[in-house]
Amino acid sequence: MAHPKMTEELYVRRARAMRAFVESHTTEKGYPPSMREIGEHLGVVPSTVHLLVRRMVDEGLLIAPPGVGRQIRVTETVLPEIGEVL
Repeated sequence: MAHPKMTEELYVRRARAMRAFVESHTTEKGYPPSMREIGEHLGVVPSTVHLLVRRMVDEGLLIAPPGVGRQIRVTETVLPEIGEVL
């Protein structure tokens, strides 16, 4: 479930930005970004990153094994367009 103040539109925008960042960071550096690096890139606090990751994992958009650092992976699942129901 998303943060109560996070609208669906904001969630989809942040989720798209997070997926793009995880993909580009992994391609450029050879390993996924840390939660802190994701937060810095998105301009959000760590708790928001954790909420986003948890929701994206629940929706099949990311793979992020619990308790293991730098293991966030993007799946093939496609995000809906803004305004579409997930």
